[in-house]
Amino acid sequence: KSEVMRAIRIRMAVKTEILRTCVFSVLLYAAETWTVKKNDQDRLLAFEMRCYRRLPNIRWQPRITNVEVRRRMNSTENIVQTVIRRKMELFGHICRMGDARMVKKMVFGTMGGKNRRGRPRREWLDDILEWGSGDLAVLSREAVNRENWRQWAQWAVDTYGQCAHGA
Repeated sequence: KSEVMRAIRIRMAVKTEILRTCVFSVLLYAAETWTVKKNDQDRLLAFEMRCYRRLPNIRWQPRITNVEVRRRMNSTENIVQTVIRRKMELFGHICRMGDARMVKKMVFGTMGGKNRRGRPRREWLDDILEWGSGDLAVLSREAVNRENWRQWAQWAVDTYGQCAHGA
């Protein structure tokens, strides 16, 4: 019996690794450049849970919680946290670039002209400001120190980026 259980565990580990390397890597292609909205977060989390429940064939009728499914799949970081981590790392990378680089000019530059009518669209930096819960000048100054910025990024991932909402 222990040999059968061991074989099942190995098979699940292989399936999980294939899911993470093949499916999630394609799903998160260029996720650092996304402007993440609440609807996008919900859809990403729903897709992730659908994938995690499908591998071991866990149906929703037995009322097994998502937390339990994540524990069974050994998932330490959900897909939205991965997006937060990647995006914070890219921001730190951009802040450490030279001032003459075009990417840095695009991120920190401003556009001239008139604004549109209505509510402003969500921008790439809005996520960074929300997850870092700070001023752009403070965050960019912190990002220059790589080790310090890793701690900021990990804090944003651990708090799930919701520190700005008081949640």
